[in-house]
Amino acid sequence: MGSCLLGPGLARWCPPVSDPCPLLPGPASRDYTVENSIRLGLAGVALLILVAILVEAGFSQRRAPQGPQE
Repeated sequence: MGSCLLGPGLARWCPPVSDPCPLLPGPASRDYTVENSIRLGLAGVALLILVAILVEAGFSQRRAPQGPQE
C-alpha cells in the first residue's frame, strides 16, 4: 500500500492500488445469528444479576441503623 502525497492546494494523490479480491460466499462464510443471540442473552442475564445485587445493597443500606444504638 503506497503513501498518499499532499501537493499544492492540498490535493491528495495516491498511487493506484491493485484490484481487491472479490468476496465470494463459500464454506468459510457462516451465519453467526444463533451464537450472537446466545451471547446477548447471557449478557442480559449477567446484567440482571448485577442490578439485583445493587438493588439488594440499596435496600440493606436503608434497613441498617444510621447512628449508635443506645
